[in-house]
Amino acid sequence: MRIYMFALFLIVSCLPARSQETVAKTESVTVRSGQSVRLGGNGIWSIDSDTCQFIELQMDTLVHPSMGRVVGRLYDGKIPATAINQSCVGLPIKAFQITYTANKKAKGTDRVMLQARQVNHDRRTFTFEYVITIE
Repeated sequence: MRIYMFALFLIVSCLPARSQETVAKTESVTVRSGQSVRLGGNGIWSIDSDTCQFIELQMDTLVHPSMGRVVGRLYDGKIPATAINQSCVGLPIKAFQITYTANKKAKGTDRVMLQARQVNHDRRTFTFEYVITIE
């Protein structure tokens, strides 16, 4: 899955600008066979912590799921309280929601790894790994 969007904004919290920095996050979730679960909590987003402006990202799937599928969509959200610049909190944003759907009759552990790179900013890379237990 390769996604290019002008309004795709990523990271769970806003970090001060550091060139070429890599940030990694691992999350474990559980889902029933044939059902769906959101990955990344309340969405994945990125803003410039100084200006509260959105940052364009390129998102790639590094490890594809073997027992399900991943779908992403943009949705209207608000900058959460985890933003470094508290004056950004509550401002409207487009956030990216990732949903994993387990195949019917699947059981066991699946894994997805996504990577997002800032396109026109300081080019930081963010890697998200999801370990999915299918019951």
